[in-house]
Amino acid sequence: MTGPDASASAACLWCGGPRTLRFSVRADWRQPDTTPPREVYWCDACDAGSVHPLPAAEEVPSFYPDGYYTHAGGLADNEAASFESKLRQHLAWRLNREVADTPALLRSFLPEVDRIGICDLGCGNGLALRPFREAGMHVVGVEPDDRARAVAKEELDEVYAGTAESLPDALQGRQFSCVRLFHSLEHCVDPLRALDQVATLIAPDGVLVLEVPNCASRGFRKQAGSWPWSDLPRHLHFLTETVLRRACEQRGWSIEALDYRGFARQFTDGWLADEQRMHAALHPADKPVAVKRRAWGFLLAGAYLSRPAKYDSVYLIARRPAS
Repeated sequence: MTGPDASASAACLWCGGPRTLRFSVRADWRQPDTTPPREVYWCDACDAGSVHPLPAAEEVPSFYPDGYYTHAGGLADNEAASFESKLRQHLAWRLNREVADTPALLRSFLPEVDRIGICDLGCGNGLALRPFREAGMHVVGVEPDDRARAVAKEELDEVYAGTAESLPDALQGRQFSCVRLFHSLEHCVDPLRALDQVATLIAPDGVLVLEVPNCASRGFRKQAGSWPWSDLPRHLHFLTETVLRRACEQRGWSIEALDYRGFARQFTDGWLADEQRMHAALHPADKPVAVKRRAWGFLLAGAYLSRPAKYDSVYLIARRPAS
C-alpha cells in the first residue's frame, strides 16, 4: 500500500518540477530479509529528494523495529575501544567547529520571553531536551512511537501521541515561543503539511529550530543509501540548505541562523559500525568495506572541506514574523 503520491509522477514535492532516479537500496538494512527495495528520486533545482512512492502513514510504524535507539532511556555508547579510535575521535573533535544547540543559544533568540515554551515534534525519548527543561523551560513533546513516548514521559513536562502532520488534540489553539523539528522532518510522510502545522504552533516572533541530515555532505554524496543517516525507509526525505531556505521563505519566515553540525560523530565507533552493517546488508555480494581506512581519509580531508561537505547535519533557526 502506498501514500498519496503513489499514482502521481515522480514530481518534486517542493517545486513540482521533474526528478530523476538518484539511487536505490535493496532493503531496509535493519530488516534486510523482510523488506522491499526503495528508490530515491532527486530534484536538481531544489537539491532535494524523497522516496518514491511514499508509504502510507499506517505503514510507518513497522519501520521502527524493537531496539531502535529511541526505545531506551540511555544514550548510545560510543566510547572509543582502542588507541586508534581514541586518536581518530580526538583529532575529529579538534577539527569540529559547530554551533552548540543549547538553552543559552535559544535564549539569545528569545530575550524578551520570560519562560520559554518549547514544542518538540518527533521528540523521541526526550533525552536531548533534558538540558532545556533543566534550564527552566517548559518542554512539550509529540511522538508517534509509544515505546519512545514512554521514556519521554520521564524527561518532559508534557508528552502526547501524534506527528508533525497530525497534531494531538491537546495542542489545538496552543502556541509556543519555540517549535523544534530535530531530526524528524525527514521522517514525515508529508513534510509540507508538517511545516504548515508548525506555522500554527509558533507564536508571533517565535522561532523554529530545525536540524536534518545534510544531503549536501561528502558522506551522502559518496555513499548514498549506505550512508548511516540515509537510513531508509525511516528517512523518507533527503534535504539540503537549498530546499530548507526555500521552504522557510515560502512561509514568510526569516532565517536567523543557518549552519552545519556533526563532523566528529562521523568518526565514532558506533557510526563506523553502522556503516559496516549497512554495507553488508545492502551490498551482500561485495567485499566488506574498509570503514576505518575510509574514515582516516575523510578525517584528513576535513581540514580543507567546505562546511556543507564536511558536516552531517544542517541546522537552522527561522523566525515567524511578529505580525
